[in-house]
Amino acid sequence: MARTHTVSIRLAFILVIVVGLASGLFPKQAGLRSEAQEEVQTVVFRQRVDGYRGCTDTFISEFDPHSNYGDTELMIGEKGRIGVLIRFDVSSIPANATVQEATLGLYVHNYGQREGAIIAAAYQVRRAWEEMEATWYSATHSDDWAVPGCNGTITDRSPTPLDEESIYGRDQWYTWDVTSATQGWVQDPGSNNGVVIQQTNTEVGGEFDIWHSEYLGATVRPYLEVKYTLVPPAPTLTATPPGPATPTEPPLLPCVGTPEPGAVLAVLQQGVEYEGAEDTWLDFDARDTRYAGEWYMRVGYRRHFSGLIKFDVSPIPQGSRIVCAALSLFAEMWSGGPLDVGAHYVKRENSISEATWNRATDIIPWQTGGCNGPDDRLQTPESTVQIHTIYRWFNLDLTRVVDGWVNGSLANHGVSLQAIDELDTDTVLFTASDDEVVANRPKLVILYVPPPGAEPTSTKTPTATPTATATLPAEATETFQNGQGGYSGCSDTRISAQATSASFEASELRVGAGQGSAALVWFDLASIPSDATVESASLQLYAYEAEAASGFEVEVYAVRRPWVDSEANWNMATASLPWGVPGCTSSFSDRALAPSDEVAAGATGWYAWSVRDDVQRMVSEPGTNAGWILKQSTPAPEMLSFYSSEHEAGSYRPKLVVTYTVP
Repeated sequence: MARTHTVSIRLAFILVIVVGLASGLFPKQAGLRSEAQEEVQTVVFRQRVDGYRGCTDTFISEFDPHSNYGDTELMIGEKGRIGVLIRFDVSSIPANATVQEATLGLYVHNYGQREGAIIAAAYQVRRAWEEMEATWYSATHSDDWAVPGCNGTITDRSPTPLDEESIYGRDQWYTWDVTSATQGWVQDPGSNNGVVIQQTNTEVGGEFDIWHSEYLGATVRPYLEVKYTLVPPAPTLTATPPGPATPTEPPLLPCVGTPEPGAVLAVLQQGVEYEGAEDTWLDFDARDTRYAGEWYMRVGYRRHFSGLIKFDVSPIPQGSRIVCAALSLFAEMWSGGPLDVGAHYVKRENSISEATWNRATDIIPWQTGGCNGPDDRLQTPESTVQIHTIYRWFNLDLTRVVDGWVNGSLANHGVSLQAIDELDTDTVLFTASDDEVVANRPKLVILYVPPPGAEPTSTKTPTATPTATATLPAEATETFQNGQGGYSGCSDTRISAQATSASFEASELRVGAGQGSAALVWFDLASIPSDATVESASLQLYAYEAEAASGFEVEVYAVRRPWVDSEANWNMATASLPWGVPGCTSSFSDRALAPSDEVAAGATGWYAWSVRDDVQRMVSEPGTNAGWILKQSTPAPEMLSFYSSEHEAGSYRPKLVVTYTVP
């Protein structure tokens, strides 16, 4: 049934339509083109800043030629016996860009046994290497350097350095010009193996310490600054999506079976209307070092690394029957081999902020280092899971211990995450409760039946829904379109690489022309109940002009970053908040990596994209409602022009049609 409704405006759907640089645009745009093509754009790549996660680095040492140092600070020197490998993913820069300047920056914070200044040369690497596998002898577990230390000048690295830098002082930046290499990486992302930095004046002793990409202080992590201009792209070029794959959501619980009457689902996740999670990891190789507050928990490598995580379960009413409970962990980095990880009930009192390999608290030691003694934890895990990929969730069943924590039969000292095989050399990094991406933080998911009279747990995720009912849910269909039924909750604009500072709040929306423009649109969905089940959702725009628009698809992506229609432009989401990458391009902080749907371009008329999963998430979690970006699938000169929410004919304005049921 259709419903008439009045909606209050709040953060809502965003639609970004990417349109490109090419000849044959509308006449009023022609004067902008030459100026836009010459405008220099600047992007700074730095790990975990503005959602960027494309930097990998390590050092390799002749003194310990079989060891990998992928998770430690960097070093260089010792008469050429220690070198740095570093790589930045630059695939978010359009393949048709001309790189004007590219600068690699490293921050030296200390030195030892310094005899004088060393000359550090940056060479382009030709052989693929892995951050968590590279050693002095090997680029990966299965591929050795032609000459140890990445010194083969035919297949390991180029014979001629890109640039050289004299390093002597500490607490300062050192930079290298890597322009020519970066141009090649932009044009051919598959050739990007980064650079190796090696000492060339090998008669000078001493080593210099450099902060690495995972260092807690973001401002001193390595960076790559690229300045580039855009030229009209060839129609056959395709853009390579930057960064990792979109996280894959498995079932929330590994033990969900027949629904139980009165069961309630609670999801405890730090920063999502919940502040009771804390975690750290314990390091055999740095036994008195605390890691609480890191963005990750490291687990594995012959049990040298173990995680320790704790959730406050007081939001669950005491006396509840725990139907099922699972710890969900997001794997972000991994050494590449299958790794079995177990969750062990912890018996010993501990402090997450104080815990180290040697100590549970500042004054209480572990019985056996790393929380490994029989008085530290149960030796048999509650459950196990095999890590076999990254950028996805893994579940560990904790039903028994969560029931004990909630009802008082077990003390809540958290769980220990351990490699099952003490000889396994693989490693995984799970995101921790301090990770900057809230959605990737650990979750404790609990399905429970509360005692009579208890209030259900309030969480931001789908909650408190009775799973058994004799009444069929009511189905409703709502059409959200400005001016129809009193609705005024849609806003839109477009952004353009040809006028990077211009706002087009009341203008038409455009898609195509080489992926060089973008349009944003959002819909307020406050009238849909948060516990609704979305059956279908269709985003629809009316194309009034199709400029030879064929042979490509228009893709729709969910947008992650909030924006303001009167302020958004190619560079900025709001007047004070820039896009992670210009044009709402970053797949980490601006939009999803994978499209929600795509539709072939053709004639004028209505176009529709299926966005059911996006709408379901945005209804259930309104804080995630940042709309979509629509863009051309591959760079081509064609263009589609759509009417905006300001068009005088109300029936042609963008609309979102949602069908849903309510319990």
